Amino acid sequence: MIDVTPATNIYNADVYSTIPLNAKKIIEIGTGSGALARQVILNNPNVKYIGVEIFNSYYEVSSKICSKMYLEDMETASGELMREFIDTDVVILADVLEHFKNPWRVLSRIKEWASENLMLISCIPNIQHWSVQMDVLAGNFKYQETGLLDKTHLRFFTRKSIIEMFNGAGYNIIDIKPRIFDFPGQNEALQRIKFHAEASDCDADEAVLDSAAYQYVVVSRIHR
Repeated sequence: MIDVTPATNIYNADVYSTIPLNAKKIIEIGTGSGALARQVILNNPNVKYIGVEIFNSYYEVSSKICSKMYLEDMETASGELMREFIDTDVVILADVLEHFKNPWRVLSRIKEWASENLMLISCIPNIQHWSVQMDVLAGNFKYQETGLLDKTHLRFFTRKSIIEMFNGAGYNIIDIKPRIFDFPGQNEALQRIKFHAEASDCDADEAVLDSAAYQYVVVSRIHR
């Protein structure tokens, strides 16, 4: 049985801020509680909002919000679902790609079906975050119920490997923005990382910024 990450009624404001308010058709893969869909539709009532969910519980809730729902796994998506991408303006994958066995293939398949004007918006956790580095330094790598080491995560990414994934799948990244939160002990940990980066002849400023990011919001378009 696949574990379900707890849903939340709080939408990701950083993802929301990147969504064009004039989008005519949006596909959100992994709608969860439908919180983001509800906010988008509230401000763009004419949008056709298609949701994709793998879990029945999320599917039932999101069905009351979205224009149309698919109960499918994107890794084995049907032809009917893939045809929805042909005339879609925006695809949203917020905290989803890390759950796929083969996120590279999912991105490539979307590209195969989508129009050349597609905007793809993703939010991806950063395994380089200082909290993970400090735990690994102490020999700890423990899966958790939520967070960066959520036990349902199958893939892990840094900023550089995110860029490699999108470029390799045929996308140009338009913007990649770190989500940085103020956690206890953060400043001290980042100072240690800066010290070790300098001692290792790495770019210390880059190492600190990449270690501060909890997640990345990535906006990309298809490379033609």
